[in-house]
Amino acid sequence: MSRTGAHCKSSVVRLVCQTRGAPGRRGVSSILCNPGALWHNHGGAGSSRVPEISVLSHVLLPLVAMQEALAAMWQRIRILFVLIALLGVVHVVNVATNYGLTQFGVIPRQPASLRYIVVAPFIHGSLTHLGNNLMLLVVFSFLCLLRPVKFYLAASAMIIVCSGLAVWQFARPGVHIGASGWIFGLWALSIALAFFERRLATVLVSVLVILVYGSMIRGVLPQSPYISFEYHLFGALAGVVAAAVIPRVRWLCV
Repeated sequence: MSRTGAHCKSSVVRLVCQTRGAPGRRGVSSILCNPGALWHNHGGAGSSRVPEISVLSHVLLPLVAMQEALAAMWQRIRILFVLIALLGVVHVVNVATNYGLTQFGVIPRQPASLRYIVVAPFIHGSLTHLGNNLMLLVVFSFLCLLRPVKFYLAASAMIIVCSGLAVWQFARPGVHIGASGWIFGLWALSIALAFFERRLATVLVSVLVILVYGSMIRGVLPQSPYISFEYHLFGALAGVVAAAVIPRVRWLCV
């Protein structure tokens, strides 16, 4: 049995064992937690003992696996909704204060600005800026959330911090804001994982990202004085580093 199957089976046994004393579940829990109970139920070593256990396993295991899958999917959908709501609320506050939150962006080589590297990705200069970034952030966050939530949180934290530090140290003077560094990091992560892991599912995701969003590579080059290509470039580099490092941390991947 695969690790996933073993986990699901242990979950079934654990779930039913915990409800042994619950009304209406005593019969099922007795069978799964103490298979010998069938001897008493059938008055001896009856031939139906193994078939009954097999039937219960085939009925309960898929149900519990489906329940766990739906719960995991709902958890990821909630994370995306929270992300959308957070960015939306921050922008509303920014507009209400006449874009006063812009001062909390990253200003290269200004010591007081160093602490803002973790908040700058949530601040945007216009509704168009927010809309473009939000759409891509949701797409690449969803792809990353196909893995454990811990993996997504660790990758996002590494990308935000590393790209922010690099922008603070090397970027042009100005105020650098927006989630584009985060987006380019997740984009590069989705592609680079295929090289470091070399699994079929990872390669398929990488190929899909290249086919649909491959043109994003142009964003790491200087284009406009009003666009922080540095955030794009350092975000993408941080994503490659995250792809190389995070899968090696086993507890983040299970």
